[in-house]
Amino acid sequence: MTYTEKDFSVFQYNPLVKKDLDKFIATIPDEFKSHTHIHGLVSYTMLMYDPRSILIVREREIDQRKRTAAELANLKEMEDYFTLSDETLMTLVIWYLKTQVKSREFAAIVALEYKFWENISELMSPIVGESNKERLEAAQKKAVISQEIDSDIAKLNRYYKDFFGDDDAISTQVRKQSFRPENFARK
Repeated sequence: MTYTEKDFSVFQYNPLVKKDLDKFIATIPDEFKSHTHIHGLVSYTMLMYDPRSILIVREREIDQRKRTAAELANLKEMEDYFTLSDETLMTLVIWYLKTQVKSREFAAIVALEYKFWENISELMSPIVGESNKERLEAAQKKAVISQEIDSDIAKLNRYYKDFFGDDDAISTQVRKQSFRPENFARK
């Protein structure tokens, strides 16, 4: 999918507009400003971790969202940013979630999505071991991971509902009434 500056116009500082990024970078702590890819890191952070980002809705698969955000932010060395192994980026993301997004629920969503997909990856890896004992331990570890995944899904569903809203009220209303044009016309 192709994105333009207009797709991110809901931001006070558009992550695809250099002069907006310059204005925003002027407001961030000095510790981040010396990073060689600061414009790319800030743009990537906004694109990936701001709930107003259209990527949150359109790129539901997290690895695709990371690739798209990195591409839009002109980050060439993408792998460090996918895993958040770049220490500056990790600190910047936490700072951004705390000071700009200001939602514990959304911060929890971000963290749990990463944990969830790491656990899925671990669960899908084959059970290996030299002995029966090692294979049994690996299988037991997968059982624990499976329980964590169930727990994470429940938490994510709750946080999604808390942050993005509850559709249950709308569903109940739709079931109670028939929403046809003539019903609206009577009012």
